Amino acid sequence: MNVAKKPKRTFFTDFWRKVVALLLAVMVWVMVDMQMQVTSTVQQVKLKIRYDDSKFYLRRSEFDVDLEVATSAKLSQLSAEQFLLEVDFPESQLNPGQYTINLKRLRSIVTRKPLGVRVKAILPQTLTVPFDVIKKRQVKVLPQITGHLPEGYEQSCTCDPAEVEVTGPSLLVQGITQVVTEEQPLSPNALAPFSTMLQVLSPAPGVIDVQPEKIRVEVRIEDMRRMTTRTISRQLSGVLLPVSGSLVLTSLPASDVKIVVGGQYRSVNNLKEDRLRVIADVTGATGPGQFRAKVLVMDLPLGVTLDDVEPNELEVVLMGAPSEASPPNGTALKKGDNNQGQDNGGAPATPQK
Repeated sequence: MNVAKKPKRTFFTDFWRKVVALLLAVMVWVMVDMQMQVTSTVQQVKLKIRYDDSKFYLRRSEFDVDLEVATSAKLSQLSAEQFLLEVDFPESQLNPGQYTINLKRLRSIVTRKPLGVRVKAILPQTLTVPFDVIKKRQVKVLPQITGHLPEGYEQSCTCDPAEVEVTGPSLLVQGITQVVTEEQPLSPNALAPFSTMLQVLSPAPGVIDVQPEKIRVEVRIEDMRRMTTRTISRQLSGVLLPVSGSLVLTSLPASDVKIVVGGQYRSVNNLKEDRLRVIADVTGATGPGQFRAKVLVMDLPLGVTLDDVEPNELEVVLMGAPSEASPPNGTALKKGDNNQGQDNGGAPATPQK
């Protein structure tokens, strides 16, 4: 009886010999291919640095590097546009400075290259990148009001808001104390107050961001020659005591004095309140007791008159002075005592009413 023979399993016959032969064939192919490859240099390939522009500022984010590549003779004509290199800037940097990028990690840097081309090296292999961190700061706004007004008129203005937020590189932002608006011209014939929206100018356009971009500016035009009044509230500066020195003040009256001054707008508007001295005069007292002291206002500037004082008299209590005693709290003044007048806010000069 004839029995059909099964076909031999030729694939598994001498299996390991076939594997070794395949490996040797691959090695030979790789060696021949490497010998046939041409090594060349591609110059001025763009390297882009990816970074978060809301956190960092880089003056340059693109650099030119050279590539050493290996390819077959058929692909020997290569251009820089066929390659793309990208690297991420780390977000762990907190202060401005310089960061060195290692360009030896080819696999993560080379994001585009022609098929069949092998990048062997990037030259230079390290790249130092200066950088700054982004900071914010509130600064004042200075409106630019231009033009000339008739003689005797002056302009003043207020901004809403008075401050804006500047955002940019920390080294630039820390040196900014104020920003200006676009120019707003004045007309010599238009003397009425007005309001307008003005653009706030960035100190470094494209680098420093300003928010809000526009603010409202209120412009007032005043006739500095017109007469006006002003009300000022001041506390009592001191008390003028009798020159005999036999009486002292028990305590300085705690009372605010309302002063109304008048004069030309320029003089009244420029008056410095803290330079005015309000004195209670009890130089006519002859003995201890309670007295009605007349309120005097001193050091009014030239061109400013005193229109009203309220109250014009204050209750002052005096007592006999102990021997070799000084006035309590250094607030009482003896009439004619120049040193005490200078130290305690009094004045020996004749008061202006």
